[in-house]
Amino acid sequence: MEPGKILRAVREALRRTVLDPDAWTHVTVVKEGREYHVHVLTNQRKHVEGKGGRNRQYLEGFAEGYAAALGHDVEVHVSVVTPAPGDETKEFRYLPLKRALEEGLLDEDHPIVRTCRRYGIDHIVLGAREVIGPNPALPELVKETEGERALDVFSGTGVAALAALEAGYEEVYALDVRFHPDIRRRLEEEGIEVIEGDFRDVDLREFEPLDLLTADPPYASTLEFLGKLEEERPHVDTAVISHGFEGWVRGVREIRGYLLELFEDVRPVTRYGHELSVCRRPRYRNGDVG
Repeated sequence: MEPGKILRAVREALRRTVLDPDAWTHVTVVKEGREYHVHVLTNQRKHVEGKGGRNRQYLEGFAEGYAAALGHDVEVHVSVVTPAPGDETKEFRYLPLKRALEEGLLDEDHPIVRTCRRYGIDHIVLGAREVIGPNPALPELVKETEGERALDVFSGTGVAALAALEAGYEEVYALDVRFHPDIRRRLEEEGIEVIEGDFRDVDLREFEPLDLLTADPPYASTLEFLGKLEEERPHVDTAVISHGFEGWVRGVREIRGYLLELFEDVRPVTRYGHELSVCRRPRYRNGDVG
């Protein structure tokens, strides 16, 4: 099989998986017997490779499947590199909403765009293969709750914090490792206290008593965050946790199982392609955990 056909397959797979309009790639293919070694040079290695190599594995599988459809049994090995560390972007990055619309990543009728318009958010968050924020399901679930103090962890665009403020919460905190300056300014103008830091370094008990805890962590950090809840045992009345996308059956089942160990009442919600759980009555407050 000609290397050029594998090259075309990898380019098509990249087109389907790398959404960031600022990403560039240069692909070369070397054939050794039935093995094809694909070298992807890019300014955004983390986006192209994906968390734990998930995208890289997809590229390999897509190319092998393309070859199989043409009657060829081959092995494809993909390596992803960046020209220099300074050229590499973060794993998740902010993109202006206006740019996302211009590039055709989203349209005005998309739930993410409607959510941005409603809450005055002018940036979205790009992951490796998806637009991951703002999560339009979070504010809808937040509106079903009530209380005085709310903490939004892995805040991103701050949509859950803004929704809590709209729902009548008087003290609202937004925590993430970093915020876009425009988003930080927007949240602070609304009276939300913005905290930049790694969730691992923040003691959740500092915010007690919490009427509402919201969290939209990267999938790979979800179990670690739940372990932190179990260890620190903060006083929480209601927790709204987003934990993956519809179709991630095994992972979602594992996380919901963990939540059922932590909370007496766990209501599963699938909305806008996101998997969430609304959790109440922590078992650890009753000594049922640990």
